[in-house]
Amino acid sequence: MIRRTLIDTIKSYLNARASGNEQNYVAELVARMQEEMHTGNPETKVDIIQQLIFLNLRGHDTTWADFCVLESMSLDSFSAKRIAYTAASHMWSST
Repeated sequence: MIRRTLIDTIKSYLNARASGNEQNYVAELVARMQEEMHTGNPETKVDIIQQLIFLNLRGHDTTWADFCVLESMSLDSFSAKRIAYTAASHMWSST
C-alpha cells in the first residue's frame, strides 16, 4: 500500500477537476481511505484525516470518518491531536 500525502491528494484532485472527472476521483479516494483506515496505523489515519479536511472544505461529505477523527484525538502525539481537533472543528457542526 502506497502512502499518499495531502499534497498528492490535492494535485490529483485538481487534475481530476480540470479534466471534469472530480466526482469519480472523490468516490475512488473515499473508497481507498475507508480501506486504509482499517490498517490500525496511526500515521496513516492522521494522513487520511488531513485529506478529509481538504475534502470537507471542498464541500464533500466526510461524516463517515467521524469515529476515526475521534479515535485520533486520543493519540499521544501532539501533532496528531492538533490535526484531529482541527478536523473536528471543520467537520462537526452543532446543529
